[in-house]
Amino acid sequence: MIYAIGLLVLSLSWMLPWWGFAAICFLLGHKMKSAFGAFAKAFVAVFCVWGIVAYIENIQSQGFMAIKMSSMFSIPHPMLMILLTALVGGLLGGVWCASGFYLHQLLLMRKQKRA
Repeated sequence: MIYAIGLLVLSLSWMLPWWGFAAICFLLGHKMKSAFGAFAKAFVAVFCVWGIVAYIENIQSQGFMAIKMSSMFSIPHPMLMILLTALVGGLLGGVWCASGFYLHQLLLMRKQKRA
């Protein structure tokens, strides 16, 4: 499932806005078996994808973007900016995937109450 999340986020991120990965994680959260599993799998997948993409962008810009962003946020080393980018993406992906799991559980509970 980690690979599925990672591939979907990577492939659709070129067509969707930057927050489009959250919708992907939310929708895939319905297929997870536990909230922690949903959070962990999405965190790892989005962390890796965003980290790799940020690193590639850093190489293409010859480090210029990371240097500017790290000085703007008073981060001592530009490579920490890449790590921070991956961490933020991972946390957002994990929270949205867990939210999708919890919504699915809520809908299941409502369905069982009606039956």
